[in-house]
Amino acid sequence: MKFNVAMGLIVAAPLLLSACSPQDVAETISTAQVCTEAAGIFIEIREILVLAAEDPTALETHRIALTDLSEQFGALTPAKQELAAAHETVSASMNVILETLANPSAANLGSIPTQVAEAQATALDFAGACAL
Repeated sequence: MKFNVAMGLIVAAPLLLSACSPQDVAETISTAQVCTEAAGIFIEIREILVLAAEDPTALETHRIALTDLSEQFGALTPAKQELAAAHETVSASMNVILETLANPSAANLGSIPTQVAEAQATALDFAGACAL
């Protein structure tokens, strides 16, 4: 038992001595988790967008997969304000793409490249917020 208490103090000492508040530590851990999970989701989104460009006949399949990934991303809850704002922006840009795919028409589908470019820009902003 004494060993566990001693190990706990050794592990906790850097946090206690670094003047980090528990909220700072929680935000750092939350940011790391959210950014790691988001990176995996972004990779999968990119793969689906490449598949959609290669095979537009499977549009409904790709829309369903993108909807699932968008929901996974939306379920992430960043604690840091800057990251939360970037998260909302990425979610909104994904919703624009999903709305377009849900209502396919020549005019709507013609706007997909612009919407994807805008989503990529918001994802870069999100990545920047992860680095803060």
